[in-house]
Amino acid sequence: MAEADRFEIDYTFEEVRLIGDGLMAWGTAVLIEDNDDDFYVDRILIDGKRLDRAGTGAMGFPSTVNKALFEAIARQIETSRDAQETFAEAISAHRADSAAAA
Repeated sequence: MAEADRFEIDYTFEEVRLIGDGLMAWGTAVLIEDNDDDFYVDRILIDGKRLDRAGTGAMGFPSTVNKALFEAIARQIETSRDAQETFAEAISAHRADSAAAA
């Protein structure tokens, strides 16, 4: 499946723990279908600022910090029961709509 053909959704996350109880993040993550009906986090938006796996982002941090921040948030989202359930429901609805349209 080509990257452009993959199903994706925006997933809003709240209170992702970065460091103990003191540093939290909230924002939106773009979840993209992988080949196993699962998903991966492609990019994250926090307060309108983009982070991605390559470490690019406009947070004002060096790219190594952006990359580590992205990875810490993405790992929590990818293992989150809520994110998994949200993605499963969305992709099921998408497939049902596609089947009905065919």
